[in-house]
Amino acid sequence: SFTDDAGHTANPSDTDPSSYFGADPQIKIDKVTVDDAASGDGISILSGEPISWKYTVTNLGNVALSGINVTDDQGVVVSPDLVGGFNVGDTNQDGKLDLTEAWVYTGTGVAGIGDYSNIGTASGSFTDDAGHTATPQDTDPSSYFGADPHITLDKKTNGVDHGLNIFQGQPVTWTYDVKNDGNVALSNVVVTDDNGTPGIGDDFHPAAILSGGFNSGDANQNGLLDVGETWHYQATGTAQLGGYVNNATATTDAYTDTAGHSRTPSATDSSDYEGYSNKALTQGFWGSHTDAWDNIPGNEGNPTKSAVKSGVLSSLDVNPSVDDPATVGVDESKYLLLGDANHNGLVDDDHNLWISISLA
Repeated sequence: SFTDDAGHTANPSDTDPSSYFGADPQIKIDKVTVDDAASGDGISILSGEPISWKYTVTNLGNVALSGINVTDDQGVVVSPDLVGGFNVGDTNQDGKLDLTEAWVYTGTGVAGIGDYSNIGTASGSFTDDAGHTATPQDTDPSSYFGADPHITLDKKTNGVDHGLNIFQGQPVTWTYDVKNDGNVALSNVVVTDDNGTPGIGDDFHPAAILSGGFNSGDANQNGLLDVGETWHYQATGTAQLGGYVNNATATTDAYTDTAGHSRTPSATDSSDYEGYSNKALTQGFWGSHTDAWDNIPGNEGNPTKSAVKSGVLSSLDVNPSVDDPATVGVDESKYLLLGDANHNGLVDDDHNLWISISLA
């Protein structure tokens, strides 16, 4: 203050404002898994399908951010979605993540089998007037389930896969085991057998082996072929003469993932038998049916099939067309050796029968 001689007082004063801006740099990332029209977290995707991940980065703070970077913890290559050299969300194309902007990034891959999760990380930076720098960061996980609908079929003839020898007219039982070795439950199991005549149209469906009204392999009796379950089917018949092969196919209803993509599991398997005649052979049979023992592939059309294959004759006994000069007085070309248990072509077994071709 100041007072003059007349007693007048003045009180001079002055003001000067000062201010600052409290910067609050924040960043937000939202990551989702994308399969065509379906996107989100925890969706179901058929294994082997191409997929992508979408990373959307926004600014939740009050200052623009620079140096935006997005990474993925599973090694997915993340790339910005660009327009004119700038991120598609950089509306003013100033290279900074402004408060109202949402920047977009994409990664791609192929759906695996089972549960999968990866984490996206976004970061940026802001530097104040004093040179202090903040690097806000945010993370967001996303996941999917890689569905693998798959079945196997194990078919047997009288408990044997291949090479069963059986007499004509004997009973035959075919068994069909359908196993879910995938990772999703499946419905409506159907087994079809081609009846040994593919393409003819006489296929049949083996009957399910039931227990309590459910397939005996349906452990929890829910009517679904659950993961790890094996359902059982069977059919019966009578052995025919000759070679018989029947092929079976097992299918289920298609499995559909979240995006509406479908896959129908299917499996095939075959089994076979060789049917032999159980009829007694009359005198003169071998002599008039050389195709039964000549060991020539394809010469097996007579009612006994191949005597060599059935073990009645060995390969040393067939084609007796060369006389052995060491056996004086005996012409081997006119004889057939039966019951050669040790298959050495010599009459040295207790049950050998060396018989002339004219009588055989």
